[in-house]
Amino acid sequence: MQDVKGFSLIELLVTMTLVTLLASMAYPSFQSQFAKSLMTEARIVLERWAMAQEKSLLLTGQYVSLAQLQAEVPLNDRLSQSFSANQVLSEDGLSFQLTLSPRDESRLIRTLSLNHWGQLQTSYQW
Repeated sequence: MQDVKGFSLIELLVTMTLVTLLASMAYPSFQSQFAKSLMTEARIVLERWAMAQEKSLLLTGQYVSLAQLQAEVPLNDRLSQSFSANQVLSEDGLSFQLTLSPRDESRLIRTLSLNHWGQLQTSYQW
């Protein structure tokens, strides 16, 4: 027989086992980093909405609706798939609470809330 070079079935199985083991160890870390970047991005959007609210208060004397905020600072596709937005606006238009709530019950992403005082409330551990 000629010298045939290649991998045996055992070598391929061992390699596939090692790759699977390494991937299973890396996946939770990847999920955690993905959730962290999503939560950071959501926090930035809430802060931008709050800045738009303060600008509106200075110009018109009252805060604006969530629809007006989203027209000025829209949620990107990634955030709109992961969070639903809500705002509680006082009747006199002088106070607000903005909230981004997760659409699914993931343990990695949490609800974020920001009020007119600039207080961020969440159970997420940064």
